Amino acid sequence: MGIVKKPDNCSEVQGGNINADAYVMPHGDTKLAILRKADIADDEYFVLVDLSDSTQFPHTETGKIRLYSITLTSEKATDGQFIFYFGVIIEVDGTDGSTKHILVVDLESVLNPTDSTDRFVYQFKWDGGIDLEVSAGAMVNVVSNGGETDDVEWNTGSALDSPVGDTSNAPGAGDLVLFVDETGGSGTVSFTVTVEYTTEEA
Repeated sequence: MGIVKKPDNCSEVQGGNINADAYVMPHGDTKLAILRKADIADDEYFVLVDLSDSTQFPHTETGKIRLYSITLTSEKATDGQFIFYFGVIIEVDGTDGSTKHILVVDLESVLNPTDSTDRFVYQFKWDGGIDLEVSAGAMVNVVSNGGETDDVEWNTGSALDSPVGDTSNAPGAGDLVLFVDETGGSGTVSFTVTVEYTTEEA
């Protein structure tokens, strides 16, 4: 198999087999951000990837996020009803902010009424990655009719829980975020979200 090397770090860019079949890697090393929360019983807002935070998160570029996968594992208890809204901050200031949803997962049905505990595993993958660039208060490459508009919970003065820790990251434009909406029932949800991504120049 022949391999072409990049001059900067010698990572594999293109390879071919004996039949001259070739493939091109669409990205370099991806990054992971992992958020674990237990027994959420009410609406809650989270920053999953803070685009501007290249100190605590493993990325270096701060122009835009390219999203490759989201894995969600969760457990509901006592017939809780929740919706997971994955979105991108398109504008935010010290008072409020707005998002566009890129993925919505409904956990409202009761699948196991015997003990009122439901367990879910979802994985969403995008081989070429989704370009989550934001410019002038709008997403450049995504159109969505869902999102929060002028929501006071998204504001630059409120540090939210993130993979870095509790109350650690305030939302900013271009950030990948999660809104867990408790829609009914009296139960709780525990979950782990794993985000695979890279960042790029805008």
